[in-house]
Amino acid sequence: MKIKRICFLAGEYPTSEKPKSAVFYQTLVHQIAKLGIECRVIYPYPMNLKNQSKRKDRIDIVDDTHSVKVYRPYTISFGAKSILCWNTAYLTAVSYTKSAKKALAQMNWVPDVFYGHFISPAGIMAAKLSEEMGIPCFVACGESQPWSINTIGVSRTQQVLANVSGFVAVSSKNKKELIDLHISSEDRVRVFPNGVDSSVFYKRDKSEARKKMGWDTDKFIVAFVGHFNERKGILRLDKAIYDLPDVYVAYAGSGALTPRSPNIIHMGDVAPEMMPWFLSAADIFVLPTLHEGCCNAIIEALACGLPVVSSDRDFNYDILSNENAILIDPENVHDIRNAILKLKNDKKLRDRLAYKSVMTAEKLDIRQRAKAILSWMEEITN
Repeated sequence: MKIKRICFLAGEYPTSEKPKSAVFYQTLVHQIAKLGIECRVIYPYPMNLKNQSKRKDRIDIVDDTHSVKVYRPYTISFGAKSILCWNTAYLTAVSYTKSAKKALAQMNWVPDVFYGHFISPAGIMAAKLSEEMGIPCFVACGESQPWSINTIGVSRTQQVLANVSGFVAVSSKNKKELIDLHISSEDRVRVFPNGVDSSVFYKRDKSEARKKMGWDTDKFIVAFVGHFNERKGILRLDKAIYDLPDVYVAYAGSGALTPRSPNIIHMGDVAPEMMPWFLSAADIFVLPTLHEGCCNAIIEALACGLPVVSSDRDFNYDILSNENAILIDPENVHDIRNAILKLKNDKKLRDRLAYKSVMTAEKLDIRQRAKAILSWMEEITN
C-alpha cells in the first residue's frame, strides 16, 4: 500500500514545557513528513479526576516546525500501576484511546496507518484504533526494560496487540523480548536502531569546541551524557576516575545522584544546540549503563567522532563492537577505569575507534531510518 497519511500516537512528545521530551520521536516524524507524507500527531493532555471537568472537550492544536500538527485532546490519566484487580496503566491507555478517537472525529481526517511510539499508552492506542477503524497499525518498541508489558501484564498485552501489522524494534534485544513473550512473531518485527541527525551531530574541530565550552586544550576529557541515576552509572564512572591523574570529566544531565570526583569540569544540563560542541570537545565518551533500548546519547557520541566505552550487553550490540568501542562490564568499576586508561595512553587506538565511530554513525542517519521504516510499512501493508 502506498502510504500518504500517518497518524502518530504519543505518550510523550516535545512541548514548550518539556522541550527535551521524546525529541528522537519528533525527529523521526519530521523526517517522514519530509518524504511527502502527511503526518499528524495525537498526544493526549493528561489530567487527573479533580481538574478534568472544565476542559474535557477541548483540543489544543500546535503547529510543529515542519508543518506537522500536534493534537492535544484532554484526557484522564489514572497513573501506571497494578492495584489489586485494577490495572491503572491499561485504564489510562483506554482513556487516551477515547480522547484520540474524539480528536480524529473533530479533524475529519482518516490516516492510512497508525503508528504508536512504545507499547503503553501509544501502542495500545494504535492497536485499539486500528481494530475499531480497520486501519493497519505499527508499534515501536524501544524501552530499556519491558516495564509497560510487565505493568499491563503479558497476557493482556498479547491480546491487545495481537492484530498489530508490525513492530519497529530499536534493538535486537527488543526484538527478542517481543518474540520470547509471544507478543509478536518473528516475521512481524524488524530492527531499526535509533537514528541521528547528521546535519546536527557531526565532528567539530576540537580546539574550537573547547573554546566554546571554555575548556583547556591540553586536558584529557571524558564525556558522560544521561540521567544522574543508578541505571546510567554516573557514580560507577565517578568512582572509576576519582583518583586518576590528569583525567577530567564532563557530566551532561541531571538527576538525584551527585558525582564527587575532584576533576569535574562540567556538571549539569547542556542546551540542545550546544550538545554537538560538548561531545566534540571531549576525548572519549563513557556510559556504563545497565539497561537501554538503543541509546541515543551513544549514537550522538559516535556521530561526533568519539571512541566509546560502554556496556558489553545485548542492547548495545546493534551499534557498538570492538571496531568503535571498548565494551566493559558496566558494574565493574575496575573495568571502566582500565578502559579509560587504555584509551588515554594509546592515541592510535583512540584515532582508530574514532574513525570507525563516524563510519557507524553514517549508517544510522535519521533520514535513512525514516525511509527504511516507511518502505517496510508499505511492504507489510501490501
